[in-house]
Amino acid sequence: MAEGGIPQPPGWPILGNLFEINPSQAIKSLFRLRDNYGPICKLVIVGITRISVTNHELFDELCDEHRFVKSVSGPVGQMRNGANDGLVTAHPNEENWGVAHRTLLPAFGELHVQDMFDEMYDIASQLILKWARQGSEKPINVIEDATRFTLDSIALSAMGARFNSFYSEDTHPFVTHMLRFLGESNLRANRPAFATKFMWSRERQYWDDIKYLRTFSKQLLRERRQNPTERTDILNAMVNGRDPKTGEKMNEESIIDNMITFLVAGHETTAGAIGFLFYHLLKDPEVWRQVQEEVDQVIGNRRITVEDLSKLRYINSCARETLRLYPTAPVIFFKPIDRVHPTVIGQGRYTIMPRQSVMAVLPAIHKDPEVWGDDVDDFRPDRMSDGKFESLPKNAWKPFGNGSRSCIGRAFAWNEIILITALAAQSFNLKFKDENYELEIDNIVTLRPKNFFMHAVPRPHLDALGIAQNMNGRESSHGGGEVISEKVTTEKAAESTLHPLTILYGSNMGTCETLASYCANAAVRNGFKPSIMTLDSAVGKLPVDQPVVIITASYEGQPADNAANFVSWVQSLREESLSGVKFVLYGCGNRDWVSTFHRIPKLVDGALGNAGAQRLTQLSLADVSSGSISSKFAEWQDCKLWPCLRESFGLQSTKESIGGNYLGLELIATPPPQYTQQHDQQLFDCTVLENSVLTAPGHKEKRHIRLKLPSEIRYSIGDYVNIYPTNPLTTVARAMNRFGISLNTHMKVTSGISTIFSIGKEFSVYESLSKCVELNHPATAENIEAIIERVTSPVEKTRLTKLITSTNLVEERLSVLDILEQAPSAPLSLGEFLQMLQPIRLRQYSISSSPSENPHSCSLTVSVVDRKEDIIAGKRIKGVATNYLSGLEPQHHLSCGIRTTASNSKFKFPDDLQTTSMVMICAGSGIAPFRAFVQERAFRMASSGHKLAPAILFIGCRSAYGDKLFAREFEQWQEAGVVDVRYAYSKEPPEEGIPRQHVQDRLWQDRKDLIEMYDGGARFYLCGSNALRNSVVATARQIFATVVEARGMENTDEIYEHWFAKMNRDRVAVDIFA
Repeated sequence: MAEGGIPQPPGWPILGNLFEINPSQAIKSLFRLRDNYGPICKLVIVGITRISVTNHELFDELCDEHRFVKSVSGPVGQMRNGANDGLVTAHPNEENWGVAHRTLLPAFGELHVQDMFDEMYDIASQLILKWARQGSEKPINVIEDATRFTLDSIALSAMGARFNSFYSEDTHPFVTHMLRFLGESNLRANRPAFATKFMWSRERQYWDDIKYLRTFSKQLLRERRQNPTERTDILNAMVNGRDPKTGEKMNEESIIDNMITFLVAGHETTAGAIGFLFYHLLKDPEVWRQVQEEVDQVIGNRRITVEDLSKLRYINSCARETLRLYPTAPVIFFKPIDRVHPTVIGQGRYTIMPRQSVMAVLPAIHKDPEVWGDDVDDFRPDRMSDGKFESLPKNAWKPFGNGSRSCIGRAFAWNEIILITALAAQSFNLKFKDENYELEIDNIVTLRPKNFFMHAVPRPHLDALGIAQNMNGRESSHGGGEVISEKVTTEKAAESTLHPLTILYGSNMGTCETLASYCANAAVRNGFKPSIMTLDSAVGKLPVDQPVVIITASYEGQPADNAANFVSWVQSLREESLSGVKFVLYGCGNRDWVSTFHRIPKLVDGALGNAGAQRLTQLSLADVSSGSISSKFAEWQDCKLWPCLRESFGLQSTKESIGGNYLGLELIATPPPQYTQQHDQQLFDCTVLENSVLTAPGHKEKRHIRLKLPSEIRYSIGDYVNIYPTNPLTTVARAMNRFGISLNTHMKVTSGISTIFSIGKEFSVYESLSKCVELNHPATAENIEAIIERVTSPVEKTRLTKLITSTNLVEERLSVLDILEQAPSAPLSLGEFLQMLQPIRLRQYSISSSPSENPHSCSLTVSVVDRKEDIIAGKRIKGVATNYLSGLEPQHHLSCGIRTTASNSKFKFPDDLQTTSMVMICAGSGIAPFRAFVQERAFRMASSGHKLAPAILFIGCRSAYGDKLFAREFEQWQEAGVVDVRYAYSKEPPEEGIPRQHVQDRLWQDRKDLIEMYDGGARFYLCGSNALRNSVVATARQIFATVVEARGMENTDEIYEHWFAKMNRDRVAVDIFA
């Protein structure tokens, strides 16, 4: 028996127990030591002491975060060479880890993970369709395809990057470098440091692999910074998020460290788990039969949704059992918190010295007969079924790590495992390539099957086409969408009728905070005026004059960071100290954390009750791992929360009715104060220098508008101008006439709740209707239903009902004012009308000039919207902003703002015009940015005297005589060699023999030139409508087919999609306008 009571095998001089561990079969070596020396064993290898623990009793003590913390040693310690202080490789209390962990926790909350389902499904469908299309005779390397799936899934879902691994026979280079990095990290951890120094070739390769991983991640980060997006993914959280505790943002190196962490740890362990799960599904036909039966019952042939994943309970049990037998991250290293005194475990039998690392061997712990019985080596999903799983001893199942250092991406990985299993079961019968195959395990740093091949045979009722149809079914992937899309507004009821309501939340992952916002949104229509705060902000000040709704979660038995002070405070209260407080509590937790499931919600509920607070309804608890938290929360609100609160306070639901949905107004016929506009963007005053018509009479009007900018304002090629418009005078006059209001009337808002008008303020009715609200915006179904309810004339009600049932309101753009003019008997007030309208918004136009010509002015090219609409006699559709702009005259002033191309940096003008060729495609006023591009090319060419790389501009117009915009300018630029202009005339070509055609037809006609430009590395730009884009994409597909066939290459949808995705990413910029 060795020192500290821990057994140790005999060793060799100097080398010690070096030969006890086979680096390539380390887990087997540790099992052998357990069999020979018991559940704890000490090894001394070249002077370094290592302790292994292999049973649940001792492991349970190691999981106590008050006594032990994670030790970054062994292979994970070596991985710090590549990932530094990332989430997996950081030492305890490293500052960057804390900032990153707190910043990223909300991004991995259950609802955010559900939002990533579409991207995950996209990659999973690529894998399933690959198996279907390649034929059942082709053997599948399971671990390679699982790796492709999990790598592409995390890359797309978390970082918006497409690796397109399924479009190449070879794995992505990232995988090659990563596997070498992991393998060498494992070997370095199991050999003396001095030996590594003499392995020059391996050392050089190791650091080259690390350089590739970091350079690759840095490139992804650079692309995101250059091409910002509104995606709510992990990379955006790293780039833009702030630590809620310190307010700090993650620094550049920390972002790269964690990108590597997610790309490596985020796919390698999950791929291994999928491989082991599929092995057992094939090994036991009865298990596979039950899996398919469950999928058939729950899903059938339709598309799988995110809500389905939690309903596949048997597959969930299979996945849990797989990770019991093969936890793919097989060891966890611990060390005592006490750095001074020894720490004793095992009921006083074993002593752990300060700073000593202890290795918990999960494959052995998960096979402890004291927990799992004598059949620990058998694959038995039923032992992980609902009820049994929750009854397991604390810390008996730990494949995702421990405590605060457990896997942050657990929910994401779990969805991947369940999704790909369900899709495979829905589509195929699986069978081993070699019926005699016995499982081999590859142990680099993680565990994964080795040499495992199978065949995927379409189920009897399916072929490749049928599988594709199932994959692309009509079902939407995002459940709970009707709740998720709600915004917290307070416009739906008069303020004086609302009862105050306090909503408190405690949230790290963002789920409870999101649910609190749902609750606030629903509060207004149920008669309450909500205020939302964190639980910590309510310490010592719970209100007694209003109900309190608390939504909080349990994180491994601990409160959220913004609820910790509240939990401590509420536990310290005396009896009856909260007398008069009325509360409702909704608790969240994850059922996989068996021993601490809902601990905090239950604790808070009990403490509030003990302190004298009154429960208005019993505690409600939810499982966020179920995948349907949004819909369950909505059901709880409708069935329990609001009925209870309305009954308790004698309130009625507004039911969105118009009766309680208006502003109280006082109308006064006196001179009004000046209206002051307010917008988030910084606006400035511009002066109109020129406003001219570019088109001939009889053609759709297009205008050239030149603006003088303030001296301090600068813009770049490709930027936009945001215009603050006013409604057309005729439309404002119609509205004032409908409500019998004279021009000099102004209004004072006396009651109600609005995001547009402030209570107690006075506004000119004319200016409010001109500048505050969208008079032409299409009416909603709710608006129209409310108006029909108020109509008193049977004839009008019949006419109105017929109108809205036979009309697409959005396409026909019937506004609230249009509907009201068809219903003069509807007694709506001006306040009711205003509450139906949206606030007026800024309009955006591409700048059609280069600052090189004049940095203090810019021009716009605008197509004026003014067309007849037959659905209502005499009605015309008039664009608000374009008609506003068309009516401006020189020296008129308007409010503008500059929006830079930082939000669409792909549409930037090339830096090097001598080497970068350009192909520009547009129609109509889409010519605007390209006029600026060509103007700048002309300036650079003239100032430098150098020849530029080729540029072709395709322009679509109706007539060579009526709407050939800036014809003389472009003719001069073409003669000077600045650009090659090619027109497509859809109505009137300039002469006989020139066909009538659209832009896409001209592209097809000139495809040889386009192919030459493509081969020369040209960048492609498009500006126009979505219809133009779709037509051009279809033509590009035709051109692609001719090229690959001419060059003897395979022409398949997969190959084209891969090419098109790469083009979109690297060489195509598109600007679509409505």
